[in-house]
Amino acid sequence: MNSQLNENTNEKTFLEMFKNGECKADDIDIYIEKWHDEYNGPLKLHEYLGMTENQYEKWLINPKALYSMIPSK
Repeated sequence: MNSQLNENTNEKTFLEMFKNGECKADDIDIYIEKWHDEYNGPLKLHEYLGMTENQYEKWLINPKALYSMIPSK
């Protein structure tokens, strides 16, 4: 399940907001902290962030991989 909105909220995922220029790459830490501290839904962390497993693994290895997840214009 990789939805544009976090399940049971109207909140956009981190990746959606990042792609839209609504947040910075470093803001991912806020989303991760919120998932650990406040979220009790069924989404895994990568899903909550709006990433596929593959995207999440790439980000873990190299945080700058986030920039490759933004479609070219």
